[in-house]
Amino acid sequence: MPAGKPPVPYQSDPKGEFPLAPLDYAMHLTSSIGLMRDSALDQGLKPLGLSVSRYRVLGVLERFGVCRMTDLSNLTAMDRTSLTRIADHLVDKGLVTRASNPKDRRQVALDITEAGRAAHRDAVAVVLSYNARILHGIPEALQRESARTLRAMAANLAPNAGARDGIIYYADPANDKD
Repeated sequence: MPAGKPPVPYQSDPKGEFPLAPLDYAMHLTSSIGLMRDSALDQGLKPLGLSVSRYRVLGVLERFGVCRMTDLSNLTAMDRTSLTRIADHLVDKGLVTRASNPKDRRQVALDITEAGRAAHRDAVAVVLSYNARILHGIPEALQRESARTLRAMAANLAPNAGARDGIIYYADPANDKD
């Protein structure tokens, strides 16, 4: 977009393929799919005493083990305030434990319990089944192209390098201790 020219929302697609210009339409679809998926998954996970956010935290802890709140924030793209509420719930339910660093009590780390592992294991079946439903009939090549596009979008949007790398590479946060 040329400098100095304000963006105009809700423009029509000049090629007529989409109801909106690709810039708006891609964001509309991305947002809508995320909201619909999370709403449906929240309902599917409710009988397990979980929500999508709680499931995501358990998933990170299951994959990486003990994590600081900063690491959880980077790996889940959730803000620290929301993570604190989620952690409180998971601790109360016995699904995770919380420990403070004796040298710096502001640093809090969470670890998954055996009950948390069992809850996560049950939730994985619900999530994978729903993910398969979303991608049903879409060839792997298109799934991969979509993943590459979404990866580039996440890199453009991430607020910092830790968040970018946590979301894009879903790598061990122990490699980035601060």
